[in-house]
Amino acid sequence: MEWYIVATNAVSGEAVYFDKKDAALDNYDIVKASSCIPFICKPYEINHTLYFDGGLSDPIPYKKAFEKGCDAVVVILTRPVDVPRVAKKDELLASLIKKDYPLASEGLRQRAERYNQCVDELKELEKQKKALIIAPDDTCGVDTLKKDRQALHDFYEKGYADGQKIEQYISMLKKDSQ
Repeated sequence: MEWYIVATNAVSGEAVYFDKKDAALDNYDIVKASSCIPFICKPYEINHTLYFDGGLSDPIPYKKAFEKGCDAVVVILTRPVDVPRVAKKDELLASLIKKDYPLASEGLRQRAERYNQCVDELKELEKQKKALIIAPDDTCGVDTLKKDRQALHDFYEKGYADGQKIEQYISMLKKDSQ
């Protein structure tokens, strides 16, 4: 099976998709790069290239799956599907990295708009049965840097239960293809 992890080149602001050949046992560099929050963390270096979170350049990277030949995708969101992302925090963080990483900063400024556009596109794909959106109806008070163990546990349980929809979706796709 193919799999990809997206990170953002901190200098160019472009999406970089790592795959299995970029991974190694007990080496989590690509995961660290993909989840490196601008300003909160310094950009993560891999092979002399600096990276930030993939969400700056590709907030919901479902198009990559279609480019690779998938007929349908399952997208797991961490926020309710009908709650648009707002740019307030992104703009603050973008202003703090602009001097050193102007192109990544611009990607961060545009993240909310791109995220919301992706959600709208995915809703249309879901109507066509080309996508399944798994999204919580409530975040249980969890956000990016939340450390409340009970809230995280509750959110995990909610996600696990919502994940059961994936099996039904795959069964429906198999049935429709026969």
